[in-house]
Amino acid sequence: MSFSAIAGIPVDPAIAVTTIASIGQLMVAILIGVLSSKRGILTKENVKVLSTINYNILLPCLSLSSVIRAFQTDVIVGLGILPIVAGLQILLGLALGFLFSKILKIESEADKRIMIVSSAYINGGTIALFLSSTLFGTNLVKSAEFIAAVSLYLIGWSVLFWTIGYSILTNWNSSAVGGEAQSTISVRETMANVSWKRVISPPIIATIVGAAIGFTKPLQQMFLTPRTPLNIVYQGVSGLGVACAPCAVLILAGSLMNPPADNGIVESPVLARRRSPRRNLFEIVLAVGVTRFIVFPVLTSYFLLSAYHRGWFARNSMVYFTILLESVMPPAQNIALVLQLENKPGAASRAAKILLILYIIALLPVSIFASLGATWFFGG
Repeated sequence: MSFSAIAGIPVDPAIAVTTIASIGQLMVAILIGVLSSKRGILTKENVKVLSTINYNILLPCLSLSSVIRAFQTDVIVGLGILPIVAGLQILLGLALGFLFSKILKIESEADKRIMIVSSAYINGGTIALFLSSTLFGTNLVKSAEFIAAVSLYLIGWSVLFWTIGYSILTNWNSSAVGGEAQSTISVRETMANVSWKRVISPPIIATIVGAAIGFTKPLQQMFLTPRTPLNIVYQGVSGLGVACAPCAVLILAGSLMNPPADNGIVESPVLARRRSPRRNLFEIVLAVGVTRFIVFPVLTSYFLLSAYHRGWFARNSMVYFTILLESVMPPAQNIALVLQLENKPGAASRAAKILLILYIIALLPVSIFASLGATWFFGG
C-alpha cells in the first residue's frame, strides 16, 4: 500500500477514497430520501411503515443470511472472541456516553438517551464491508475471513442493541407532565425494561437461527451449495436482506424531513430557558464525536498494539484489525428506526440530524485508523 500524510499521519489513499465513496453513497441515498419527502412520497406514515417492514422482515433476513455465511471460513475458531469484544466495547461506550451526559448536564431525555446509545452502538457492517475489496483485493481467503470477522462482531452487537440499546432509547415518556420527563437511566431501570418481547425480537431470533445453521456444517452446506432447494431459500432471504440498508437510509431521511411541530424533545423547564436546542445538538455531536473518533480508537490502538507485541493472546491479525476498525465506526442508523417504531418521531428527527453530521465527520478518522490498522497488522 502506498501512503500519503495528513498532519504527519499516514493515510492510504485507496482506503480514504473507499471510505469517502461509502459515506458518499449514503449521502446520495439520503438526498434522494429528502427529495422524496419534499414531494410528499416519503411521508410520516410511510416512514413508520418502512420502519415496521425493516424491523420485522428485512433486518431478520440480513441477519440470518449474514450469520450463515459467516461460518463458511475454516478460521472461524480464531475469530470467536469478536462477539465478546463487541460487548466490552458497547459497555465502555455506554459508560462514556453516560459520563458525558452528566458533564454536559443534558436533561432532555431524548437527547441524553440518543447521546448514550450513539456513543456505544456503531454501524459495524456497511462501511467496514465496503472496505473489503480495497483492503484485500483479489485475495478471496482474506476477504472471506474479514467478512466472517465483521459478521461475528455483529452477532454480539445485535443481541445487545436490540435488548439493552432498545431499552435505553425508548424507556422515557415524551409527553411528560410539566415539560419534564420523569425517568432515570440506571442498570436496574434498563434491565427491567428488557422484556421477553425484546429478547425474542425478530433480529435476535434470526441471529440465533443463523448461528445454529452455521455451526451445523451439513445443514450449512445445504443452504450454501448452489442449485439446491435450501440454497434457493437462502438466496431469496439474502435478496431481501440486501434491501435492509437502503430502507434504513430512507427511514433516516424521512425522520430528518418529517419532525413534529414541537420536535418531540422533552426539556427541563429551567434548562430550556438557558440553552438552545442548537447548542444541545452541538454538544451532543462533540461528545459523541470525541468518544467514537478519538477516545475509542486511541484506547483500542494502545491495547491492541500492547497485546500484539507482548503476545497476550493469539496473534490473529484479522481479529486485531477488525477490533480496531469497529472502534472508529460512526453510530448505528438503526437508532432512528427504533425511535420510529416506538412512535417517537421527534426524537427520531433529532437522532437523524446527529447521525448525519457524525457520518460526515467520520470520513477522516475512519481513513486514518483503517490505514494504520492495515500497516500494523498486515504490514501494508
